[in-house]
Amino acid sequence: MRHYQECARTSWSSFFKPLKSFSAKPEEVWERFVEVERSLFKSFVLWEVEEWKFEEYFGENPISFLRVVPRPELIRCNIMISRSRDDSPNGAWYWDDPIKFIKDDKPDLRFIEYFDWDAENFRDYQYIRTRITAFESQPHLVGRDALIEPLNVLVYYEKGN
Repeated sequence: MRHYQECARTSWSSFFKPLKSFSAKPEEVWERFVEVERSLFKSFVLWEVEEWKFEEYFGENPISFLRVVPRPELIRCNIMISRSRDDSPNGAWYWDDPIKFIKDDKPDLRFIEYFDWDAENFRDYQYIRTRITAFESQPHLVGRDALIEPLNVLVYYEKGN
C-alpha cells in the first residue's frame, strides 16, 4: 500500500496538478489522473494479492478483502466518522460524529481510498477513507465512512472476503 500511496501522490502533485493548471481541458487531466491512479492501485495492491475484480470499485465502495486495523501499540487511535448521508443537508459529507477515537472497541474498517480534504491541490493522502462494516459497541455507526491517518493503521489482506 505504501508504494501505491507514494507513487499516486507523487504522480498527482509533481506531474498532473501542474499540467492541470495550464491545460485548456483541466477536466480531462483529472480523468487521466484517475485512470493512472486506478492502474497504480491495480499494479501495487491488487496484483500483489491477486484480486482483480475489485479494480472497478476503487474509490467508490469498500474493498472487502482490505481490512484497516489500528496499530496494536497505540493506546487509542484518532478517527473521524461521517454523519449518515440521510442526516446531512444536500447529501454532503460531515465528519462530526462524537466518537473521536477507537481503542479496545475496534470497529471492522474496510479500505475505500486515500483521502485529502482538497483533492485539487497538492496531495498528501493524509487519511484513509474506510467503511465501518461492524462495530459491536456502536452498531448505529455500521455503514458509515470514517477517516483515519495511515500512520496509525495497518492494512491487511483477508482472503475470501
